[in-house]
Amino acid sequence: MTGNRALIPLRFGVKGEDFHASLRLLIEAIDATPIDAIVVTPEVALTNFDYAHFDIAAAMAPLIDEALLRLSSSRTLLTTRIDTHEGKFYNRAVVYHRGAIVHTQAKHKLFTLGREREYFAPASLEDIHLFDIDGIRVGILICFELRFTPLWERLRGADMILVPAQWGSLRSAHFAVLSQALAIANQCYVIASDSANSDCTAQHFVWAPDGTTATHFEPDAIATMRRYINTGI
Repeated sequence: MTGNRALIPLRFGVKGEDFHASLRLLIEAIDATPIDAIVVTPEVALTNFDYAHFDIAAAMAPLIDEALLRLSSSRTLLTTRIDTHEGKFYNRAVVYHRGAIVHTQAKHKLFTLGREREYFAPASLEDIHLFDIDGIRVGILICFELRFTPLWERLRGADMILVPAQWGSLRSAHFAVLSQALAIANQCYVIASDSANSDCTAQHFVWAPDGTTATHFEPDAIATMRRYINTGI
């Protein structure tokens, strides 16, 4: 298991409706992160939930993949993007690592207040599961999914959980408390990245297995916490 990797929840907000300009800004932001970092962007970081231009947003998926596959030669990257499959739209998390896509996972719990159910198809619950990156057991919860503790149980045993979000600013305390509690309950690292758009919290956290803040991944911290307070993980 690779230790001492920088954990970066990227502070990022979409600038207007020019998705190509946003992609250029995202590339610059990722390029500025340390080599070998694990980088998490906010949810649908490049397009927002732009329901008026859904087809255009979905058409950006190949361009996003091309750019982030290149950048992932020296980093591990997670973003979510809009794509289509069999005539349905999905909000899909994609993990890029060593120049390849190593995991995809569409959003299962859709946010009613954000009208997501009107536009997206929900993914299967079975899509939420652990996967491996360089011996690190990783899980993903996308924004609203953070509120559902049965989903925490599906990721039990994770070394790290990644949480890309567009979390409303009116509920900013919830994002902080829930993401920290997830780290404490699962005794693992949590990287949570919310959008810097004006209606979101712009919060970003890296929580260690003991619920304190962290900047780097240290495998020994997981083992130490699970040995110190044995909850059966």
